[in-house]
Amino acid sequence: MIYMPFQDPVGRNMNTTGDQLNPKLPHPIGVALAFAGVAFLAVVLVAVFIANDPEIFGMMAFNAPFAAGIITPWVWGPLLRTKYSVWRAAGSGALIGTLSHPVAWYTMFLVHWISNLPYAVSDSQIIDPINSMWAIGVFAFWSLIIAGWITIPIGCITGIVIWWLTR
Repeated sequence: MIYMPFQDPVGRNMNTTGDQLNPKLPHPIGVALAFAGVAFLAVVLVAVFIANDPEIFGMMAFNAPFAAGIITPWVWGPLLRTKYSVWRAAGSGALIGTLSHPVAWYTMFLVHWISNLPYAVSDSQIIDPINSMWAIGVFAFWSLIIAGWITIPIGCITGIVIWWLTR
């Protein structure tokens, strides 16, 4: 059976109330919102303390939480189908913190392509979403080097906290 992100651990489709879920296991949408909030906090930390540049905050304030929220149900959902442990929760959090970088950059390129806004300078060309894949890889690599040291541990800590709250 292919896992869909909004199913409970035994494979039943969830309704909006989530009343058929095991009450000890976290709801995937709630976990996604938690990781989105933590991603916003990571953007604030990077913009204020590391880069000292408000443009980075404006550029990634929407993209990073959106990317974390999109990635989380696909990573956290299969965790609930397996043995739910602190190590798997921490690993899932680290994976979410890592995979959010390319998704955030793709979101940025997509928003700029849809709105027809230039990236950094007014004479830069806008790349379509298919041809921007190489740039996403390069940008994600450098953002992991620059900010990954904070996003990956924050993802781990978030996974551990969610595990601890639902154990």
